[in-house]
Amino acid sequence: MTEFTGKFLCKVDAKGRVMLPAAMLKQFTEGRRDHFVLNRSLFTRCLDLYTTDSWQKRTDDIRKLDPYDPENDRFIRQFYGTAVHVDLDSAKRMLLPKQLLELSGITNEILFSANLENFEIWSPKVYDEVHGTSDPNAFYSLASKVMKGIRNSGS
Repeated sequence: MTEFTGKFLCKVDAKGRVMLPAAMLKQFTEGRRDHFVLNRSLFTRCLDLYTTDSWQKRTDDIRKLDPYDPENDRFIRQFYGTAVHVDLDSAKRMLLPKQLLELSGITNEILFSANLENFEIWSPKVYDEVHGTSDPNAFYSLASKVMKGIRNSGS
């Protein structure tokens, strides 16, 4: 199982292309560095960049939904309707579709932020609004709240 780490600030060119940083690319296993699936995030105003393996895990989870339930059907349609397969060109650039750039508020800069098994792609401004990065105590408080039960969970 792969766990990604780090944040990477990058420029988006006029055509909507972004070059993936070498330090980020090194985290992908050999043979998994040139093809990805890009989609809107489920709960935040960013994009999710999936490896083919992590996309398959997400698809396996979604296949468990009852397709005959109207809400599930609507979710599946909307989720897969915005997903796109993207390949890196020879310069290690990825073309970000205009529709997804608009959904996420991305203009000329993006922030790749690791999120366990995938990378999120953010407008730096939106990232700061959502995560309040200016207050380190907010993270300490969140970590205390979220992590306090781990040692007592019997694992």
